[in-house]
Amino acid sequence: MRVYYDPSCLIALYLTEPLSAQIRAFVEKQNQSVLVNQLQELEFRNGLRQKVLRKEITEQELTRSLRVFDDDCVAEKVQRKSLVWSAVYARAEAISSRRSMQQTCRSFDLLHVAIAAASQVRHFTTADGGQAELARAAGMRVIHFRI
Repeated sequence: MRVYYDPSCLIALYLTEPLSAQIRAFVEKQNQSVLVNQLQELEFRNGLRQKVLRKEITEQELTRSLRVFDDDCVAEKVQRKSLVWSAVYARAEAISSRRSMQQTCRSFDLLHVAIAAASQVRHFTTADGGQAELARAAGMRVIHFRI
């Protein structure tokens, strides 16, 4: 089963957060590389840096988390995948035209769901309730992690 990991889940893999144990157990059970694209990685790295700004983690924790992530990429526990952005944007627009007048849809949430759909990944993990609803509406099977 190929799974799309929302950045909220990726961050919980590399920091200790309330959902970390659940998400780590899920990833281990999958027994396959975690696929990441450029958007996921940008949001993951930026999200970690924002935690430093908000004093939720230290710079040392940031450095350690990024080093572990990079090591996981080298070890192929995490695999970077490139995207065809024109296909992603077209899919995001299609989802937006169907859903954005019925529910709040942030553009980045639309992009993540569109990437999963365009990549023919049918399982979507997130800790964000709104994004879970959007992914379900787009026909994804959602693994919604909650505290």
